[in-house]
Amino acid sequence: MAPPLSKKKGSSSPVEKLSDDEHRSIPPDENPGTHRAQDHTHRTLQGRHIQLISIGGIYRTIGTVLFVQIGTVLPIGGPGSLLLSFILWATVVLAINNCLSEMVTWIPISSPYVRFADHFVDEAFGVCSGINLFLNIGIYIPYEIVAFNLMLNFWTDKIPVVAVVIFMILCYGALNLFAVQFYGESEFWLALGKVILILGLILFTFVVMVGGNPNHYAFGFRNWDATKVPGTPFVAYVYDGSLGFFHNWR
Repeated sequence: MAPPLSKKKGSSSPVEKLSDDEHRSIPPDENPGTHRAQDHTHRTLQGRHIQLISIGGIYRTIGTVLFVQIGTVLPIGGPGSLLLSFILWATVVLAINNCLSEMVTWIPISSPYVRFADHFVDEAFGVCSGINLFLNIGIYIPYEIVAFNLMLNFWTDKIPVVAVVIFMILCYGALNLFAVQFYGESEFWLALGKVILILGLILFTFVVMVGGNPNHYAFGFRNWDATKVPGTPFVAYVYDGSLGFFHNWR
């Protein structure tokens, strides 16, 4: 295991310079003795920005798939399969997040996604991590544009697709051209909107379940009872029985 960052005597910051084993994780033109001054992240975002970005920022906790794809997956896999899938992946994400948080606290450097892979594994792995992160963010933007267009077309088809694509590209470009404060404010309000929308959908679902629907039918957890709705809460896929349930949940 690589040693932690050393700390100079009398300094209040744990990040002063890198040890000899960590020199390769920074560009060769940087002076390790003055690493703090050259590798310091300019903290222009406020605390409220960071908190809301971590809760509902882009490609983070609350993603677009929660609003767009969940309605398609629910009738295919059933509520039981969907719940197990969420629990499984939430456990994986929690483990990764805790490990990354511990490493960032131990070695608070910029670009931890890439430089930790380079430092703790191999330089080639760091290059692959950087390329993977770039492709992940780059591909996510077209996905967001398509998802936004799908949601608009669900309500109306009078808006041209070209107009939606151009509008979204201009919005993404503007957020990256202006200062980081504008990005922080946009992420803050968009993430806050996601949280409010989720709470509203939970309340709406509860009202509908207890009878607040046009038919005034209180179905409750009927779709979780196989005696009332055959094939629930798990739906078989490819095969019948338990093997089919496993295939669909997977």
